[in-house]
Amino acid sequence: MTLPASPEYTDAVVITDDHTHPELKTHPPAGDTPVELADGLTIERIPAELAERFIEACEPPGEEWDPRRQFAQLYSFVRRGSIDESRHFIFDPDELIQTALQLSRLLVPNGHSTEYAVHMLDHAAFPFRKGPVIVPLAAHARSYAFHPGLSLRDWLTTEDAIELGVLLHRFLEVRGSLPGRVREAMWWCGWTARTPFIQPAHANTVSALEAFLSTDVTNLRAQFVVWSLALAGELDVSEVDAELLDRVYTYRSRVTHGEFVKMDRGGTEVRDLHRVQAVLRAGIRRGIEDSDFAASFERPESIRARWPVPPKWRGSLGLA
Repeated sequence: MTLPASPEYTDAVVITDDHTHPELKTHPPAGDTPVELADGLTIERIPAELAERFIEACEPPGEEWDPRRQFAQLYSFVRRGSIDESRHFIFDPDELIQTALQLSRLLVPNGHSTEYAVHMLDHAAFPFRKGPVIVPLAAHARSYAFHPGLSLRDWLTTEDAIELGVLLHRFLEVRGSLPGRVREAMWWCGWTARTPFIQPAHANTVSALEAFLSTDVTNLRAQFVVWSLALAGELDVSEVDAELLDRVYTYRSRVTHGEFVKMDRGGTEVRDLHRVQAVLRAGIRRGIEDSDFAASFERPESIRARWPVPPKWRGSLGLA
């Protein structure tokens, strides 16, 4: 007797690109060879016809609406497995793909989002249908990401994908024991990518670093500048100085003044944001990878002990 095949699901997030960036040849994107990020989760380039079907499933059909698409799959985050009762119609219920997307931005700033995310059930799940069922992630559940473009590479290479797999494994291992400051910084860092506007991104970036480093409710600007500078020094993040940090701290006040400008505008504010976000990304990554480093954020006293305040700044922090 032949037993019926066990129904399978595929959760996929198709990352798209217009394939015009000059560095695509010198830094080819991941995907030609699948890279395993976690058990059942890979980054790969799925067949072009299937990727187009996934993209099409996520697009509103409209009426007599059939424009020629100017972009295509770059690579996809793909998760496969057997269907159980909880997986029939739910995309990524434990947010493993979402976590991988978030951690990918610690390696390479990118705008990877779930705009083209689908949950596909194979034919064995519904044998009375002609083929697999493709369910797009509901529009209200999709998350979009943005970053300071500056014409920099914003995709993962195979080497980056391998690093992401290592980082994801480590995060899944330690996430329950991460200090609260590291978790809060990750939360705020996630929100820095959720807005296409510069000023809210500045505010969220400052808030993320404050979640990491503030040890008191007074002299907040000075704390932000002094300890962010110390953190940048330990992490070898270049092009960060006290003047830059003070300037970025000032930008956050503009959020209340309605001066919202798009992230792709370019200019000094965008470059400043990119440089300070490099400190944040490197700090969160080190906090995940290095338990001793993460322990420095357990208490205000441990932050002060790891990064002693120089005498010339002690007064500004109220420590004189």
